[in-house]
Amino acid sequence: MSFSFFRGQLAEVIQWKDPQPSGLLWKFPSAHDEIKDASQLLVGPGQGVLLVYE
Repeated sequence: MSFSFFRGQLAEVIQWKDPQPSGLLWKFPSAHDEIKDASQLLVGPGQGVLLVYE
């Protein structure tokens, strides 16, 4: 049995680890531009979040 099916179902942590002082936005890089179910979004001090669903 292949584990490739389960790999897409695992929770993922989304965090901007290296923010640049001049950066305003960061787009989450995903192969299919989607966030998996049960993902965690970590927001650091001085950061904000904008989620857009199209």
